[in-house]
Amino acid sequence: MKKTVVTHLIQRFGVSVRRACRIALLSRNVYQYTQKPNDDEKIVEAMKEILSKNSKYGCTMVHLKLRQKGILINHKRTEQIYKEQGFQLRSSRRRKSASRAS
Repeated sequence: MKKTVVTHLIQRFGVSVRRACRIALLSRNVYQYTQKPNDDEKIVEAMKEILSKNSKYGCTMVHLKLRQKGILINHKRTEQIYKEQGFQLRSSRRRKSASRAS
């Protein structure tokens, strides 16, 4: 919202970016910020590769293996991607032992 105000001030009144940002009470860093593109595909592929080798790994172990591969990612981001992709440990049912007659 404030970015549009700054742009309007620059175009309409011909003031500098610095002055327009000061009038709009907006930091120039905020005005010039561009969001980084999301590159989750590379991370998801690496996770799938890790889990294909060992499906018993949980989120923490996958995060550790990603770091060993050189993919630096925040552990909270790892957990978020892990949940979004539906990766989870498959719980195995415990078999009931046959009771022995004595």
